[in-house]
Amino acid sequence: MKTGRSTRLLWAAAVVSVLLGASLAIKAEREIRVQRARLAQVNADLAGLRAMEADIAGYLDARGSFEELGDLKTANLEEILSSALPGVSAEDVRDTYDELDAGWGIRRKELSLKSVPLAGVMAFVQEAERCRPPWRLAKCSIRGGSSSGLGNVSLLFEVVEKP
Repeated sequence: MKTGRSTRLLWAAAVVSVLLGASLAIKAEREIRVQRARLAQVNADLAGLRAMEADIAGYLDARGSFEELGDLKTANLEEILSSALPGVSAEDVRDTYDELDAGWGIRRKELSLKSVPLAGVMAFVQEAERCRPPWRLAKCSIRGGSSSGLGNVSLLFEVVEKP
């Protein structure tokens, strides 16, 4: 009798152990799913942070390039215009300035030119972009003029400068 009872107790303990093990395995599998989703989110966040870090490194490199320019003054666009296109002056000039970081700012200058020789416009743009700090053409609008080779041009330039 003792052997039968011991065998039943062992079988009962084995069944309880199997059921307990199975429930723990199911719980562990659920927890693994939750943790896997969290890790996937953390990896996605880290990838985003790495991309931001690369962007910041690029911005710091660009800022370093501008810092190397020192206190160079921005070239006067109207003077560049008169040297590149003699006899042509801007009919309308709009000048705006926005503060950036650490004493730097971005100047935008829009020039409206009427009846200008279109062949010379690109020479003017190239001359402006050769300056240090460089003017950059941000927007250009060209409309045909009253005679061949002439047109009405609107140019928007930008420069990053230290005032």
